[in-house]
Amino acid sequence: MGIILREVGQGRFLSIKELHEMISYSASYGAIRISVRWLERQGMLERRQVGRNTILVPTKRIRLVSPGAVN
Repeated sequence: MGIILREVGQGRFLSIKELHEMISYSASYGAIRISVRWLERQGMLERRQVGRNTILVPTKRIRLVSPGAVN
């Protein structure tokens, strides 16, 4: 989510392929799709169709959680 927010702050929305290329550790496309799907179900992210591409857009429901935080 941090990568998505950083890029949005720079005025750029990512596709899943672009997100996969930017991750610093090895992860399969399937793992990234599962993570994106989870963020969608939490209402923190949505997919938008732009022409032939689908971009990932954060919603206003983003929660920042730090280690040890009490919810």
